[in-house]
Amino acid sequence: MHILIHLCFVLIVLIVIVDCQGARGGGGFRGGSSSYRAGSRISSGSRCTGSNCNTGVIVGSIVGGIFGLIAVVFGTMYCYYRCKGKSLQSNTTFIASAPSDKDQTYSKAYFQTGIWSSRYQQHNRWHGPHQLALTFNTSMSRVDGEGTDDIGAFSIDGIYSFQTNRLALTKVYKPGTGNTTENYGHKVTIQLNWNATLNQFEGKWYIQTSRYRGEDRFELKFHQAIGLIDEKAKY
Repeated sequence: MHILIHLCFVLIVLIVIVDCQGARGGGGFRGGSSSYRAGSRISSGSRCTGSNCNTGVIVGSIVGGIFGLIAVVFGTMYCYYRCKGKSLQSNTTFIASAPSDKDQTYSKAYFQTGIWSSRYQQHNRWHGPHQLALTFNTSMSRVDGEGTDDIGAFSIDGIYSFQTNRLALTKVYKPGTGNTTENYGHKVTIQLNWNATLNQFEGKWYIQTSRYRGEDRFELKFHQAIGLIDEKAKY
């Protein structure tokens, strides 16, 4: 997201610079130059000289700079709004990308079917823990489940890779459950890395809808095993 914001900022600055240069140049190729028509030279007139001309150039530059600054500010805000709540990578790309920690060990044991405990951070406050049931299909590297939190009941569908120790989930809330003022059946993207020190998955959640855009921290920790679940039931 930060990369997209920087690109938008640079593009807007370049546009403002080009526009200001054209304004200070007396309209580009139209003023202060000569042209040829039907093989004859036609003078474009006298140039602007004197203090009045210089004052006009200074005033024009100041006004152009102010409008350019306003354009940069609003352009950056617009780019930030458009990118907020959207992950830089799709879930498929995320789990396939190896983390930067070269000492990280990889194991299938981290992806256990059972009851998991999760919590998420929003507005500088942690919410949870909330329990959810997850079923890992080891043959297809997929996971599904369901649970309930302070927003409402939800279903889980996702993918994972024991080669990178990454887990990517899509949480979809069921409309009409829980907090009806905040639950409108929206989707939450969750992308997590395994933290071997704390023995849990950590990462971020992302929401981007017409009503709300945001992102923050998310943690998922194994709680307890449950009875054997048919991993092929859904697929």
